[in-house]
Amino acid sequence: MRENNRVLTVVRRAFQELPDVAISTWNRGGTKESLAIEMRLAGRKPVRLDVVWLPEGWPSDVKRALAHLDGSSVRHLVVAAPSLSAGAIEELRKRGANWIDERGNVRLVVPPGLALLKTAPPERRSAPSFGWSRSRVMIA
Repeated sequence: MRENNRVLTVVRRAFQELPDVAISTWNRGGTKESLAIEMRLAGRKPVRLDVVWLPEGWPSDVKRALAHLDGSSVRHLVVAAPSLSAGAIEELRKRGANWIDERGNVRLVVPPGLALLKTAPPERRSAPSFGWSRSRVMIA
């Protein structure tokens, strides 16, 4: 259930800049890993997506999630994770799958008329701080 809340938060954040988007959800088949989302955009037919949450965003996780799908079912699938590695994104790209993560990376292309592509700014790591502790002075 907690994963579904995370998925919903990520999806809403991705669409917050678009006007008049309504999102409704329901569990699909009672599994906690899969959530169905229906998006209603003003003046368009509703778009239904199946979202699969991955606790980790590694290529092996993506391969496992997509293993049982054919090309037509991938179009309405969104793989969601806290963070997707570059290798995982490449796997998703090869299959034509959609993705979304908590860092803000989004690829959502659903024919005939929904396309949302966002790339989160790269994370900046601060330089590690260094200080001379008493034990470091003694070792030096």
